Amino acid sequence: MADYSHELRRRVLAGDEPAWLRCHPRRPYLVNIIRATPYWVDQRQIRAIKKEAKRRTIRDGVYQVADHIVPLTHKLVCGLNVPWNLRIITHAENAKRSNRWWEWTDDMFAEPEQLSLPLMGHASLYV
Repeated sequence: MADYSHELRRRVLAGDEPAWLRCHPRRPYLVNIIRATPYWVDQRQIRAIKKEAKRRTIRDGVYQVADHIVPLTHKLVCGLNVPWNLRIITHAENAKRSNRWWEWTDDMFAEPEQLSLPLMGHASLYV
């Protein structure tokens, strides 16, 4: 699923998923990957990162995976499936991290005022 056709993306975005995808046990994850992958991304770069994770697994004997730094699904953020949002970490680290963003973000949005941006003398804009 690392590489998919633009036709599959079009179908998923239109709500016309193929039967194999509707029945797939990892359907939610696969749909998230498809939705989070911009049409313009160079999927060769994503494949290269995943290939490097496999190479490190063989070299080190420890299962390595490509991890999304900013999760694809999170209540506060929505990361993209792009090379600059991927890093290689161990499967154990990835499982421990689960769907958290960075460690310091758990309380980041507790007080939205801390994220306000002054707009040249106008009221603040919350991000």
